[in-house]
Amino acid sequence: CDRRRGRVWHRPICIAPRSASVFAAVVSVCVCRDAEVSMTCDRVVIINKGKIAAVDTPENLTSQLHGGQRIHVEAQAPGKPLQEMLEKIPGATRVEVNPLGAAGRAVAAVEAAPGQDIRSLVAAKIIEKGWALYELRSVSLSLEDIFLQLTTDDSSHAQPSN
Repeated sequence: CDRRRGRVWHRPICIAPRSASVFAAVVSVCVCRDAEVSMTCDRVVIINKGKIAAVDTPENLTSQLHGGQRIHVEAQAPGKPLQEMLEKIPGATRVEVNPLGAAGRAVAAVEAAPGQDIRSLVAAKIIEKGWALYELRSVSLSLEDIFLQLTTDDSSHAQPSN
């Protein structure tokens, strides 16, 4: 076990019989590294308080629990006007903007309604305003984020991974 970020990390115990299935068990309150689980397991089972909380592929768990798309944006823009502009984009359901240093840059987290890809609209609006766009990318939940969402009473512990 490694101790990182204040958590105990355990390697999954994998049992691979002659069939194509692999059984992975983590036998304490711990979180596996995403890469290890994705490389060795086709499906993930999350158990909370003795009950199955989720069973699916790592990719499907991420999209189901995530809901709509999350977008990370970095632009040379004043925070309040950037927030107001992003909130007006059709399909944007939540916007959070924070200043990034003293250079006048801002970072925004934008959530879109399920099934909506608003990245091109976000980029177009920022460029239309004459602001420099430094970064625009989708952000996904890690298996750790999913585990925390499903096993804690307060889902605010889960933060998107970059």
